[in-house]
Amino acid sequence: MNTGLIIAIVVALVAVGLAWILLKGRTRGDDRPARLAPPPVDAPVDPAAPAVVVAPRVEAAPAPAITQAPVPPPVSARPAPAPTVAQQAPPRPPDPVTVAPLRPRPQAPVVERVLVLENVDAGEWEAARPLTLSAVQKAAVASAMTVATRARPGDSAVHAVRFDAGTAIRIARGDVDVIRSVAAAGAASSPKKARWLDSAAATALVATALAALASERWLDALGDEMRDLKASLAALPPKLAAQGDGRLKTLVQDLSRFAREARDNYVSVIGKFAFRERVGEGCERAAAAWHELVAGADAARQQLELVAKSPRFGEVQVERALSQWRELQEQERLQEIAARVLAGMHTLRLALGDAAPGTAVDPLASAAAALRASLDQDRDLSARLAACEKGAKGDPYVGRAEFEANRAALRKLLDKPIGEAMSLAMSRLRTAAATEPLDAGAGAPSRLLVQSPPGEGAGSLRWSSEPQAGG
Repeated sequence: MNTGLIIAIVVALVAVGLAWILLKGRTRGDDRPARLAPPPVDAPVDPAAPAVVVAPRVEAAPAPAITQAPVPPPVSARPAPAPTVAQQAPPRPPDPVTVAPLRPRPQAPVVERVLVLENVDAGEWEAARPLTLSAVQKAAVASAMTVATRARPGDSAVHAVRFDAGTAIRIARGDVDVIRSVAAAGAASSPKKARWLDSAAATALVATALAALASERWLDALGDEMRDLKASLAALPPKLAAQGDGRLKTLVQDLSRFAREARDNYVSVIGKFAFRERVGEGCERAAAAWHELVAGADAARQQLELVAKSPRFGEVQVERALSQWRELQEQERLQEIAARVLAGMHTLRLALGDAAPGTAVDPLASAAAALRASLDQDRDLSARLAACEKGAKGDPYVGRAEFEANRAALRKLLDKPIGEAMSLAMSRLRTAAATEPLDAGAGAPSRLLVQSPPGEGAGSLRWSSEPQAGG
């Protein structure tokens, strides 16, 4: 072996080692495939270069893998693509919401001079009818009179306020137009040095006086009426109480809630149109429930008419008459409650100063007339069925004991006085129909007396002449 060959082998080994080190370093430093730049055209070519440098570079260049797409395998042998998870964009934050604060309700304008205060002697105060006031109402009277009745030399502790018919209830509701008209009329006819109540004090004082008057006339008695109605409703059998989807029970509950709210917060609710509107709606629902029960009772009477007209009154007729008369009595129990609820709803409306809507038929007068006619029909049916029962003949061999028991039960029912259970309902309907709303706007002017003791004492009220309301 000559020296030249040994040197060539050594040079080749060194070149291969350098090329391997160079390729290893590129693979670690950059994962992306390296693109080889073509050599310049005019560069000299070394004759020994193809054996040492070019072959390793061509073998490691991955450029063809990028520029050429691989041939796809057959469809049957193609592997399933790996599941890709779509990256969702982050949710968009909600747009900012600007909440505008509610504007406070503007207060009613205060009219400085509304009701003029007149001095009253002791004789008129003693002759007037006192009003029973609660501790809260006495404090309200004292607060309303604090500014206007500051003690002056020679002044009386008792003052009078005069109202034209129909103005007291509207002042209590805070009717601005009426308050201004009353103030203008008072300013034209009163002396300049007179003492006055402004609109706020006048509204509070008149509402308190009307609250005490309404409680004495209607609201206290209506509370007792509601306790009796609840007891009567609780005594009904569950099946009978649930008739008509329980609308009668709902009406009793609504009337009880309305009456309690009016009695406890009369000064507040008298000026709320929404509350008075709900009471008016309750009157309409009570009238609808009454008409529905009247129709049910009339259906039972029609069946009794057919039984009474039967040519033969035997076992079947006795049993049918007994069943239908019991059904009629159950319907009349519901009618009695419905009539009292109808009267109570209208009484509450009158206590709030609202008249019944101007309809062609008065619902209270119509209910009273229908109840009176039904009682007359019941008396006629009772007399005819009693005569039929006396001449009833049954089978002498079959069901004799049951026939005699049904006859005895029917005779016992027919012997009860007709209309006794309906007397209270009739009385309530008549009273409510004959009553006018509080301060109905007719009659002579009313005069309210106010006593405001010096210091921190509680005030008291008396009506020298009350607002007109019939009944």
